[in-house]
Amino acid sequence: GGKPTLLGLYADNVILVQMPKNVQDPTKDKPIGVESLAILANFIGAKGNHDVEMEVFGPDGLSLMKSGTGQLSSVAENLNFVPRFRPLPVVGFGQYKVVIKLDKWPYTFAFDIRRGEVPLTGQDQVVFQPSTAKKTERKKKN
Repeated sequence: GGKPTLLGLYADNVILVQMPKNVQDPTKDKPIGVESLAILANFIGAKGNHDVEMEVFGPDGLSLMKSGTGQLSSVAENLNFVPRFRPLPVVGFGQYKVVIKLDKWPYTFAFDIRRGEVPLTGQDQVVFQPSTAKKTERKKKN
């Protein structure tokens, strides 16, 4: 019925990318990716047919992704639009912007991608210890 369900909502518009301390920050030359990110845009009073296009900007203000022009339609008074970016390229930490143009009118949504630190990777944490299990032999029955 046009009612979106939100799972994994970033209520404060901050995404933490968990990275080990010894890993360098992403750059334009060596980006990383957020596997999937969706945005809920609700346009109040947007009943009818609309042209829509989107563009994502990194913290340096440069365009990372751009969509072609598409069509959205709503028979209800309000229009819910849920674009999904899969993957979202991360070229550095800071503020990202998504600009959605609805009939040439730009609407900007900003969010931060920040670094969160985790201990060394699982591979670096593996500690091998000699086995304490003793080998047992089966006794033969005569």
